[in-house]
Amino acid sequence: MVLVMCKKQTTKKWECLTKAELQTKEKEKPTTEETADPSDGLMSMLKKIYSDGDDEMKRTINKAWSESQEKKSRGEDALDL
Repeated sequence: MVLVMCKKQTTKKWECLTKAELQTKEKEKPTTEETADPSDGLMSMLKKIYSDGDDEMKRTINKAWSESQEKKSRGEDALDL
């Protein structure tokens, strides 16, 4: 019995197999600007989740936002741990 093992000199990892898959991945990447406010990225992500989410997701986000606004108006600390 003879066993021959071969190894590639270089290995290449493909990010995606099709052009459509590549475009989808590029579309989902968050845009980053050095001069942008860090909270803008979070807000854009939440807007995307809200617009793509179902009714239950929208209710959850609205409830969390309204509770946050109520705490601000009462002067309570936003980080109740």
